Amino acid sequence: MCSLVFIAVFLWGYHEVVVPAFSYFGFIFDWPGTEAMSSVIVLSLIPLLVIPLDLVKPSVLILWWLYITAYVPSMLMPVLTLRIPESTLFPLQLSVLCTMTMLCAVPYAKTLILPTVVLSRTAFWWMFAIGWSGCIVFCLMSISMSHVIANFALLLAGESEYLVRADFATQVSQTGSMLGYVARELCEALNPFLMSFGLLSKRWWMLTIGVAGQLIYFGQTGMKEVPFGILLMFSLWLLYRKYRKHFGIALVLTVAGLVVICTVIDLSGHNALLSTQFIRRALAGPGLLTGYFFEHYSTVAHPGHSFIRTGSFQASGPPQEIGFYYFGNGNVDANASFWAEGFAEYGVPGIFSFAALVAFALWIYDSIAAGRSLDLALLL
Repeated sequence: MCSLVFIAVFLWGYHEVVVPAFSYFGFIFDWPGTEAMSSVIVLSLIPLLVIPLDLVKPSVLILWWLYITAYVPSMLMPVLTLRIPESTLFPLQLSVLCTMTMLCAVPYAKTLILPTVVLSRTAFWWMFAIGWSGCIVFCLMSISMSHVIANFALLLAGESEYLVRADFATQVSQTGSMLGYVARELCEALNPFLMSFGLLSKRWWMLTIGVAGQLIYFGQTGMKEVPFGILLMFSLWLLYRKYRKHFGIALVLTVAGLVVICTVIDLSGHNALLSTQFIRRALAGPGLLTGYFFEHYSTVAHPGHSFIRTGSFQASGPPQEIGFYYFGNGNVDANASFWAEGFAEYGVPGIFSFAALVAFALWIYDSIAAGRSLDLALLL
């Protein structure tokens, strides 16, 4: 019932705010008929028979987020925005359903017994401090703090974050790709660890340093995922502290509530300011792009993939091809779900193989977290 509520308010918010504001971008609402719509709603609900409600492993949190932001939109959006023949779309939807069900079974798998790395607390924190400080110094030597402050000034003045991203790309081209790798390590590993550990241990200075590190990265790159990630971490922490036993229900209703709030505020203000950031980008966008991947690569050859710069390596991969084909711009990185990327590269076998890789990653992470701090594993 909660998922039906989420689907209903998502369709309402999408129809009332996103479609009028962004129909030129492909966000349309072409009702496919009651029978077709009922079919995709049923497909959207089937994984709920498998996915656990109780937050007993990190994979459960990831699966619920994947279900809400990728799976359900990937079921709904193609039938609302495209006219893919049912004979083409339905087998792809069944493939996505099968792989999502497989992923939902990961938390039930027995975890590996991994060896424990013994390291003294003092040695660990010295190593961490040296690594974190070295990364910060390297990044600030490449893009100075004054440059970061200037970028923040531009953003506060109303300039697009894409201007900052373009500047960061220029800096990387001048200083070398190492800047990109080091900055990502800070953004996706070291800073989140400081934030998580500081929050759980109530060492607020660690939390402050972690947030400051993230803001430096945001000022250098303009990546909106950074402030969103900070907000998401705190929100999930508050949510699972109170509703761990019924986490899935709580998360679905929370997202549904956010959709309602964004829609009501935007309708009242006669704009799409909140809906474009949440409903369009976080929910409808991945579903729309997954539909584009399915439609386009059902009619053209699958390019495959290469891990080295030889053979079938392409400077312009499937996301760029989709950007060029649907938006007329080859610089658009039209990234969608791993189902979309898998199908683009290998067809239906790619959907299953990419999902298997995700399942393996979830299983390994559950195994690493087993017997250790579940709260820390969840936040990370």
